[in-house]
Order: sequence, then structure tokens, then C-alpha cells
Amino acid sequence: SMTLSLRSFLSIVTQPSDRSLDLGDSTWLGFESVGSGPQTYQWFRGESGDTTEPVASDPDDGALLVDRPQAWSCYWVRVTMGNTHVDSRTALVRVNGGTMTLADWTLLPGTPANQRGALDTPAGDGVCNLMKFALGVAPMDSAAARLPRAVIVAGQGTNRHLALEFTRSTLARGIEFDLWVSTDLKTWQVEPSEFVILGPNGSGLEKVQLCETAPLGTSTRRFARLAVRVVAP
Repeated sequence: SMTLSLRSFLSIVTQPSDRSLDLGDSTWLGFESVGSGPQTYQWFRGESGDTTEPVASDPDDGALLVDRPQAWSCYWVRVTMGNTHVDSRTALVRVNGGTMTLADWTLLPGTPANQRGALDTPAGDGVCNLMKFALGVAPMDSAAARLPRAVIVAGQGTNRHLALEFTRSTLARGIEFDLWVSTDLKTWQVEPSEFVILGPNGSGLEKVQLCETAPLGTSTRRFARLAVRVVAP
């Protein structure tokens, strides 16, 4: 005699895809799964495998409505059948004119999965993700034309100030800027500084000067560099 047994199987055959939409619009995320038994679905915010932020959705209906998001975000779905489950890819929802975090921004298409850290340089140009994020440059684009330049902000008499002039992203969240100053290129320290907004410089961008608070006075040599820090949201 011959015995036939059907092994249980579960698979996601169509993965949720990335979406790009304008501020104020909504979108649906969908997928297609097949299995040898009844399935339930749970969506999560974050990268695939991270279950810390479940999203309210219908466990019996696979689609997820992303309703008028104000910020970039990423989602994935877990399909469960009995005591087994499979996880989908991470889908990035980009909101044109919406705010973003470094983690979501590094999911832009073309960025290698192993080059998404703050200090990674996926384009091989020596400028790390964190700096490009702050300057509003995509991970795989060159930042050469957008790097800060040192300027002297004129004041009255000796009341001149050292500053760095650059274009920054107005949409980037979770970062702060520091002005590092040196007199010998060996010893550096963070100096009190303040931003002067020069005006918009494209969609989601503004031209700024990060000015040292103390005047230059009679200093003969000062070097400045820009530092970007990740801060807790």
C-alpha cells in the first residue's frame, strides 16, 4: 500500500512594494500569500523581524491602509498559519514633504543592506550616511557640491564671527548639529553656536549658516568643521 502525506507549506508569493506619495495622500500596502491552511496577518512598523510596533489591521484581511502619513515610515507583515509564520520584506512609504528618520531614509532603493549604518559610506565618496541625511543628499548621490564651507560673518568693527555655510534638510528628524573649532587642526572642541536661516534652497531644503556665538576678535587662525549627532526622538 502507499500512503500520501501533504506537508504543510506557507509562502509569500507577492511582497509588499515601496510607495511614494504626497503629503495628505493615503496608500494601501498589499501582498499575496499561499498556504495549506487558514492564515492570519499582522502588520508591524519598522524593519522586517522587528515586532515592537504592531499596527492595527484586520488579521483576516491582508491589506494595510496607511492613512495620510506625515512622516516616512516602513512596514512589514507577518503571515501566520497554525504554529508557523513567514515575514515579508520591508516596504518603505516615502512622503514627499514629510519628515523622516535616518533609519527610514537609509531604506531608499539602491542603498546596500549592509551599508545602512550612520557612519557607512555606500557611495564610496567618504561622506557617511548621517552627514548626507543632514544635508539632504540621497545615500548613493555625491555630496561633493553640498559640503559646508567656512565663511566670516561680518559685524561691527571686530565683531566678526566664524561660520559654516551649507544647505540642510528641513525634514530630517532625530539629529543635532555641532560646530567644532580648532586653532591647530589637532585639538578640536565644540563651540557654542547658533543657526542663521538664509532662506529656502529647494524642496525640503534650506540654506543656513552655523555661526560661532563668540566673536573672532583678534584670532588669527581658526578652523571649523561640522558634526552631526543622532539624538533620541
